[in-house]
Amino acid sequence: MISIILAANAEAKERAKAAGFTEYTVLLRHEACMSTQEEKAKRETELAMEIQPFQFLVSDYWGMGNE
Repeated sequence: MISIILAANAEAKERAKAAGFTEYTVLLRHEACMSTQEEKAKRETELAMEIQPFQFLVSDYWGMGNE
């Protein structure tokens, strides 16, 4: 299972690091599109066949926590 923290204040970041999270620089793109299997497949194909990163995540779930 993967857990990705996309934004956090300094205190939450330190708690995350203490819990085993590692800080990395990531490339992120958010697109306003319909959440369909066709759109997901299009994004996965672009990444896997054209951009070819080592690892990628395509997801339509966006969570918000307390600030």
